[in-house]
Amino acid sequence: MYFERLQHQQYVFLVGILLWHSIASLARNCCIEGETQEDPNDGISYYVCCGGTLVHKTCETGRTIFNSIRKTVRPIFSV
Repeated sequence: MYFERLQHQQYVFLVGILLWHSIASLARNCCIEGETQEDPNDGISYYVCCGGTLVHKTCETGRTIFNSIRKTVRPIFSV
């Protein structure tokens, strides 16, 4: 009886951990359709929200960069 109860408690605990992890993962990836965010690793990449997921994009090499203030891809000379 004791071991059955212990197994049930472990099962409930594991389900709780999995549920918490799933919710945290969803919250991290939520975004507003069309929203843009800069890539913190470089100035020529950015993320755009497509269907609730942030998709990595790259600006045209040598001609454009992502303007983090305007949140748009701009020609280098107009930034």
